[in-house]
Amino acid sequence: MIKIKILLKKNEKVLDKSISILRIAMTRLSNIISDIYDVGSETENKDKNENEVDENAVNWILYETILYHKNILNKQIDHLIKEKYKRERNGWYCI
Repeated sequence: MIKIKILLKKNEKVLDKSISILRIAMTRLSNIISDIYDVGSETENKDKNENEVDENAVNWILYETILYHKNILNKQIDHLIKEKYKRERNGWYCI
């Protein structure tokens, strides 16, 4: 019985660490997104020649890609939290 409790405690820690790591990754992606947005707003003030490419047009693809992956991380965090509470509610017997 003691071994089972130790195993269950380890499983709980694994879920907690996974949630924490995904939250850190999501925060870092948010910082990257804000950096992309800041770079895009700085280029609006520059004078543009006819031959220059609009950097905002190029940045939106990267912005949308990073935002998509941030949203995926958010869904994964939600899924792990639901799994954690489901296991706690069932007494962690569904290993």
